[in-house]
Amino acid sequence: MMKFNFFYFLFIVFFLAISCSKNEINTKNQIKEKYKNQPINTVDGVKIEFDMEWVHLRKSNTEPIIRIYAEGNTQRVADSLVNKIKSDIKELTS
Repeated sequence: MMKFNFFYFLFIVFFLAISCSKNEINTKNQIKEKYKNQPINTVDGVKIEFDMEWVHLRKSNTEPIIRIYAEGNTQRVADSLVNKIKSDIKELTS
């Protein structure tokens, strides 16, 4: 059974990327495509599972931001995962 010791979340502001719902949907689809070989859950945003960690992207309903939640077996792993996804989003929206 997997045990996670750290929970980490980071708020990322992408006013231009999500100011239009079409951009948000496109970004979600691009992220899903990029990680299509990983288990993905789209119930409330996009949750991507890796071997011992996961990341969840969710658009805020009250603010023009995407929230990125990550969990790993160390703080460093969670930070690294958040930074990777943040970099992916910036790349996809530029």
